[in-house]
Amino acid sequence: MPASSPPHRQPEVFPSAIDRWLILIVTVGPLIATAAGIHTWLDGNPNDAAMLFLAGAFALLLTLLFMLPCRYTLSDDTLAIRCGLIVFHVPVNEITDLRPTSTLLSGPALSLRRVEIKTRNRRYIVSPRDRERFISTLRAAANLPDA
Repeated sequence: MPASSPPHRQPEVFPSAIDRWLILIVTVGPLIATAAGIHTWLDGNPNDAAMLFLAGAFALLLTLLFMLPCRYTLSDDTLAIRCGLIVFHVPVNEITDLRPTSTLLSGPALSLRRVEIKTRNRRYIVSPRDRERFISTLRAAANLPDA
């Protein structure tokens, strides 16, 4: 009789929370470049206006490439942390601690309502929308005691 393998977990996706102030910060630069481009266009400088439009569009595109999508996917043995083009794969068995935080440290998080995940070698700062469910689900997957 073959040995039975443990049941596989369906990957669970936790989208990032997004703070409104962050949306404002991300969009204000391109909006200023657009407003300056319109003003420059109306002043009769279409080449300068085009450069401002392109700079604003490029800044917005580059920012969005490194921000969206921002989500955390928990599978059987890995937590995949994705924020735009940046992806980390954290083995669940390497997680040593996790706790709620509101640190300003850089991380793939779009909110200040964050979770710090510690492994033997590094820490990750994330901001799942449902922080409490994320913490309890990840604690169970990593076999960590309740805090």
